[in-house]
Amino acid sequence: MSTRFFACIYLDRFRVAVARHLQPTLLGKPVIIGGDPRQHGQVIEASPEAQDRGIHPGMATWEALRRCPDAALARHDDAAVAALSRQISGRLEEYSPRVENPGLGCFFMELTCGGPPLLEGRAVQDRLHRDLALSCAIGIAANRLTAGMAARGREPGALALAPAGEEAAFLAPLPTDLLPDLDPPLRERLSTLSIKTIGDLQTMPIGMLAAHFGKEGRRLYHMARGMDGDMPAGSPAAGEAFDRRLADPEDLRRWAIFLCSRVGRQLRESRQTARIVTITLGHPERPPTALTGRLPRPSDVDQLLFQAAEQALRDCQLPGEGVISMTIAAGGLEEEKQQLTLFPDRSAWRDARLRIVNSTANRIERKHGEGAILVASILDNEIVQRLRGRWHERAA
Repeated sequence: MSTRFFACIYLDRFRVAVARHLQPTLLGKPVIIGGDPRQHGQVIEASPEAQDRGIHPGMATWEALRRCPDAALARHDDAAVAALSRQISGRLEEYSPRVENPGLGCFFMELTCGGPPLLEGRAVQDRLHRDLALSCAIGIAANRLTAGMAARGREPGALALAPAGEEAAFLAPLPTDLLPDLDPPLRERLSTLSIKTIGDLQTMPIGMLAAHFGKEGRRLYHMARGMDGDMPAGSPAAGEAFDRRLADPEDLRRWAIFLCSRVGRQLRESRQTARIVTITLGHPERPPTALTGRLPRPSDVDQLLFQAAEQALRDCQLPGEGVISMTIAAGGLEEEKQQLTLFPDRSAWRDARLRIVNSTANRIERKHGEGAILVASILDNEIVQRLRGRWHERAA
């Protein structure tokens, strides 16, 4: 059975790699990519050998050459960069029909692996090294965001896999510098708050992040858990921050039912099924708790998602200070496969009926708004009040 993964192929110091590809004798020697030193040029990029001599981007080229007189100076060549990027994309397309090149030295490809994804990643690395003499880091994950951070956080030649459903735990030790699309003032504010690792960021509830960073706070909350914005790329998820500390297991159970229905809707809309669900519980005074529940079979049915989540919650010993946020994400994604058989088994028949019920509820919500139809077991919870507040916000 095939599983979909995203791989990020990252070549650090790509301009240096281009210069060495054009002139192989530069391999192992200090290389500086920059402007003319006689015309106040600046360093754009430096090889590791040059950086070890104190050379860094933004330095005047004449100063860099003074510190490292044996360095080779090369100019940035747009045509050469584009040509090598096309060669890399051509090699990657032999492994995947979907290859993207969103930035300098960064490539994304979608893998549908029948076997271990690390083997395919290693094959890609070997091919690029053999054909183009390039060394790259590769990150593999169930979504693009996590794959990108996994690749950028590694040395050339490294290969990293973030297990589906364990994105938060995988990202926790990595530095916040790897979070994409953060402007310098925001990064400085993170540093001021002593938030140095993604794990540090995971300890902050979504409400606190919103208070500190405004609308960027919600994005930070989700990115720290390997989810891009409100909806993760390739990994459906839903989350809520609570106005009070929840310690009653029944309260958590009702919220889990509600969030699983949001995740199930995303799975059905994207025609995917999940094999696992990951629950991230935020606490006010300690790092978040990450739980994993496994479905009995790949499914997009709300009730099966909740059964896996409920089992994970039941096996968890919650800390005394309670829970202030909950996020549920789907993992182990596969393309939806609905096989018609003459004599379907009892579980397949039940799943088909439940899928019809879930899809009908989603159509009612699309027509009348979120919360137009709810499971009876959550009607006595503050979920209704939360949804009612959103209705009023939209009306205003």
